[in-house]
Amino acid sequence: MKELNKSRIEIILNKSLTYFLPMVDAQVDFRFLHLLKNCYLYDVDDGNFCVLYEWSSHPEFVKWEKELMNHHLFLGHEDYDKMVLYKFRLSPNMREAKELFLNGKYSMFTDEHKNDIDNFLKKKNASNRVKIRNILSRDEALRKEMEKSLGTKIDPNDELSSKPNLHNENFSNFREEIKFNIEQFLNEGDK
Repeated sequence: MKELNKSRIEIILNKSLTYFLPMVDAQVDFRFLHLLKNCYLYDVDDGNFCVLYEWSSHPEFVKWEKELMNHHLFLGHEDYDKMVLYKFRLSPNMREAKELFLNGKYSMFTDEHKNDIDNFLKKKNASNRVKIRNILSRDEALRKEMEKSLGTKIDPNDELSSKPNLHNENFSNFREEIKFNIEQFLNEGDK
């Protein structure tokens, strides 16, 4: 019996898309953002950074993919039907930023990292750019607005966004391999 493997990938956007991808983007220059589906801090527990793209046969995408695969931080890729997971190693400063990110210490990011986030959100034309800048700076007006809407006091030393949900940061939690027997799809008369 011949088997056919298909992959099913569930896409749940996570915090690394906003707070960590921009730092890697400053080094790698992710393009074709309309095909970028998500990013992950982990695949299984390897600690590498991954971006998930919908693959395109467009010549410009293929040319960019070749450049991407020649980048010094590039580790490899995995194909999942029409999706591709590109894996990258993290530089020492990225690993430091990752620790801050995992602990929800957004205001402690370096100015360079905060600028990377702002530049990436500008590149994406994101509507939440001002709010993210305010979160990164622990903006007093945002804190007061949150206190009012939540009906509670927020310590001025607290961050204005929660820590990332680590389940959502691991690609392996959203990938499922489905196996089919080819015979399942053949008509009795075709056997």
